[in-house]
Formats: sequence, structure tokens, C-alpha cells
Amino acid sequence: MFNYKVFLFLIFLVGIFTIVFFKMDRDGPYYLEVSKKVLPITQQWVVVSDKKLPSVFESDLTEDIIDWKWLKPNLIDYRFDKSGLTVIVKEESVWWRNNSAAGLFHLIDDDVELQVYVKTRKASDNTSYPDRDYQFGGIILRDPLSNAIFGRENYVFNVVGYRGSKLQVETKSTENGLSKVVAKDWPSGDAELKIVRHGQHIKMYARELHSENWIEINSLERRDFPDTLEIGLIVYSTGVHDRGTDIAINFTDLKIDHN
Repeated sequence: MFNYKVFLFLIFLVGIFTIVFFKMDRDGPYYLEVSKKVLPITQQWVVVSDKKLPSVFESDLTEDIIDWKWLKPNLIDYRFDKSGLTVIVKEESVWWRNNSAAGLFHLIDDDVELQVYVKTRKASDNTSYPDRDYQFGGIILRDPLSNAIFGRENYVFNVVGYRGSKLQVETKSTENGLSKVVAKDWPSGDAELKIVRHGQHIKMYARELHSENWIEINSLERRDFPDTLEIGLIVYSTGVHDRGTDIAINFTDLKIDHN
């Protein structure tokens, strides 16, 4: 028999949950406390697709790539054309601590080498590099369980762009929502970026476009990473003091090799 009171109570709980989940600060103490209690359950609800990338994958990114999925596409505009994939950030899109942002993702198993060409420019002036706040584009390896309800972010990324006061390549390792950054000054807003995973070992590199010499930016261990990770192209942009975002990122020559 249909119980109308139970139905209304469930609707009430769903409403409260929605308000709390979407309004709660993902870096705040309340989120952390709720996460500790519910995450062992909600992680079991995450569905990891059986579709994985082939052992070697290459794309010039001049057209949409099949089976790749956008995360938070509402934050960006994007297009594929003869120049590659161009992403323009419309709203603040921040990969920091327990916050996730916009990116294009697929899944990959085991060890991997990922590299791509990245060019960053002002959205308002495509002849100039970004020159304010934090404005980047680059690549990421991310634990799919970060997508769980009340999840904690676990990833490493390698990006290029403007970092606070200067152009830099920035690497970041975020573990259970806590981020550590290693960065290096860079001569431009462009770079070829690479992440290499071998077991628990992660190395991140950069080089100037069309250079032969890779520079190691960061080397670390991530013992917590599962065999299957999300692999992706990401954008990062803050809009400090309501100034809005001003960055367009161009990606070309994506290469992925894994065992």
C-alpha cells in the first residue's frame, strides 16, 4: 500500500540533502565530517565505465574525440577546429584542495605516459598571455572515486599559465582534498606538458614548444591511486574580486601511451 506520509518524508530528505550538498563548502569542516561518515557508502555508488583507452592513443584534437566526457561543461565554452581544441572559461573554474572544475576525461588502466601541447592566451586578446590571478591549462590524472557524493579529491596535475604574479608551469598533488604545489618560472604561456605514471611513482615534465629537452618539474609517490584513473585535459581560472575570468586555452597533439 502506498504510504503518502513516507513519500513526503522521503521528498523532504531529498530536498534537505540537495540543499546541504550543493551549498556546503567542500573545504569546510562540516563537509569533512559528513564525508567521513557517508563516503564508505557513496563510493560504492560510483560507476566506473568498462570503456578504456587503447594502449596507444593520439589525436590532433581538431575534432571531437569519441567517448571522452566533460566535467562541469557549464563553466566553459569550447570548440574543435583546425587549430585544435580551444576552451574559453566563462566562470571561475578552480582545481584546488577539495574543489573540482572543468575538464575533458576518459579512463585508463595501469602505467601511462600522457603529453599534450598547451597554449594559453587572454580570451579578450589572443595575442597576449594571461596576466592576472591564476589562469592555467594542462593535464591531470584523477581517482574516479573523487566523483562520489561527499567525495574527497585525489589527483595530480601539470599545467601552464599565469600564477599569481608570473608565468609558470605548476604541478599539484591533491590527496583527500589537501593540495601541495610545486611550480617553476616559465618564459611564456605555452608548453608541452607530460605526466608519467609507473606504479605508485609519478613524474611531471615540461618543455618549450618544439624543444627536444624535457625539464622535470616534480616527482612524487601516490600509493593511494587505484589501477584505473581518469585521464584528462583541464582548465583552471580564478576570478578574484569579481573581475571575472580572462583565459582561452588551446590544446593540440595529445599523445597517450600505456601498458
